[in-house]
Amino acid sequence: MAKSIEEKIEDIAKKQLDKFGVEYRKIDTMPTEADFRKTVSDYLSWKLSTIIKEDAANFQ
Repeated sequence: MAKSIEEKIEDIAKKQLDKFGVEYRKIDTMPTEADFRKTVSDYLSWKLSTIIKEDAANFQ
């Protein structure tokens, strides 16, 4: 039975990681809605802060 592309890529990745002594673990986690909201909130806070700083620099 032939391997799928995903299986082939995973095999190559494991070989490369083994070469460097890194443990290979497939992480399969689904973010929660709270994670998503926090990420969006952090981004919007950063973006607003950047805009305010730019406006303050241009105002002087």
